[in-house]
Amino acid sequence: MDNAEIKKCDIVFLQETHIGPEDEIFMLVDWEEFHTEYRSGSKGVSVLIKKHDSYECIESDVDNDGSYIIVKCEVRGQLYTLVNVYNHQSETDVLDKLTPYLQESAEGVLVIGGDFNTPLDPYMDRTSTTQNGQHAKLRQCVEKFTASIHLVDIWRRINPTEEEYTYCKKGSTSRLDYIFMQKKSMGQVKACKILDTPEKYSDHKPVWLQLTSAPQSVSTSTETADMNKDKAQISLMSWNIHGLRTKVAYVTEEAEKNKCDIVFLQETHIGPQNTDAYDEFKEWKCYFSKYDSRKQGVAILIKKHDGFKCTESKVDKHGSYIILKCVVRGQPYTLVNVYNHKLDTDVLEKLILYLQACGL
Repeated sequence: MDNAEIKKCDIVFLQETHIGPEDEIFMLVDWEEFHTEYRSGSKGVSVLIKKHDSYECIESDVDNDGSYIIVKCEVRGQLYTLVNVYNHQSETDVLDKLTPYLQESAEGVLVIGGDFNTPLDPYMDRTSTTQNGQHAKLRQCVEKFTASIHLVDIWRRINPTEEEYTYCKKGSTSRLDYIFMQKKSMGQVKACKILDTPEKYSDHKPVWLQLTSAPQSVSTSTETADMNKDKAQISLMSWNIHGLRTKVAYVTEEAEKNKCDIVFLQETHIGPQNTDAYDEFKEWKCYFSKYDSRKQGVAILIKKHDGFKCTESKVDKHGSYIILKCVVRGQPYTLVNVYNHKLDTDVLEKLILYLQACGL
């Protein structure tokens, strides 16, 4: 297994971190951390951002219920709004609440990652042929959310006919984890992959995204093009971690290998009494929602450096998503990390309204 991409990450999104208010956590060196707390149904999310000179956090917002984190930051001159969401299968209102916030406040490049707990294409994104009513219910919420904010499923856009999956349990496989961006930002997408990781760490696979800080264009100057490429490129990973507390070191290792600037985590499982679990992410700015009885927590981690500046963040009070407006390496972004619980139907609707209010 080659996880070189993860080691190069600037940003890591984690879901289901399972870090509660009573848990002890150690800071990660070289990462700025944003976390939610684990509660019985919202298992925590985290955002880790690699600390470096081109990173600045502008602002962050954490969902009181632990389902999402929003981080506005600047990485390598680009403004981003990062949103890490864990959309719990029992929730239907997480995305509905997140939508109006993103509509009103998202700035720069909006990146939304997380565990949405539903296959968007019931034929290509799952292997089971059995009807799943909860998937259908949540799918409507996600579709409404993405349509209202003009979001694109990045991996599917790049791989229109491929069948790969991010979740596997008891022989059932599905693609439940996504990174969304707005159509207007597609020119900045360089690559997007579903990575292989050891099953002992999680029953979800991470989704890896690589961006440039501005839309790619042809340049007649080789020297100028090379300089801009080095300055602009950022990496983002979205991952349902299904319990972060004992996996901090592994998440850090994977992010370092892929030089990630931003990490979206879903199902962090971090509760209000153990948010210190994020203290180990020393070089990451962390934005996180707290775990509660229905939502399992999301987080956005952004690597600390001079090129990052957070302008605003918002966390869904029910813990299903995080929205982060930030500048990364001169490019403004609006990042959204979502955990769309399979029992929720209104999470994406609320998120849509917010993003529409933001003019996205």
